[in-house]
Amino acid sequence: GFFRLLKDYISKRDYSAALLVLWCGITFGILSLAIAKKQWYLMSLFPCFAIINAKMIDTWFSEKIKLNIIKGVIAFCIIANLIITCTPIRLDWNRNADMKKIAAYAKANINPDEKVLLYKIDDYWFTQLPFLFYSDRSLTRPVMNIEILNEKISKGENKFFLTTVSVWEELINNNELKDLNISISAGDYVLFSCL
Repeated sequence: GFFRLLKDYISKRDYSAALLVLWCGITFGILSLAIAKKQWYLMSLFPCFAIINAKMIDTWFSEKIKLNIIKGVIAFCIIANLIITCTPIRLDWNRNADMKKIAAYAKANINPDEKVLLYKIDDYWFTQLPFLFYSDRSLTRPVMNIEILNEKISKGENKFFLTTVSVWEELINNNELKDLNISISAGDYVLFSCL
């Protein structure tokens, strides 16, 4: 459909086709450059894709086939709705359940202007985005070194720290830091403080 619209613009000077091509191309191009690629970022393209599909269906098919397509889409929507509402199939799985629990604690106990130090977690964006979304609190870039963590604790730069359960167990077992207090643990994550 995209290339057909491009062809229509070039051959017929169809400006509505040019608008759709630009909408799709520019939006997709900008989103391709983003560091964090999330599926919901593409939602701004859905109306464009719907219009492109409608134009292609209108161009390629006869009236009888178009009517059958509409009937099929309506039947599919009704059947899908009945399956979802009348069966125990769940679409609302609990994404980021562990991060939601930690974020709720962070929102209630950490000042909005205070950053939580991320310790030995490589994937900053994978952790930062849900934490920020659910808690309105931000994480620092990851610290991967115990000496830097010690330095930040001694200077009092950070009061709260987020790490994984395995790293937390290493810290406790090795007695690398003193006065560590677990604030909350959920799933793979531990939010701890050093008082």
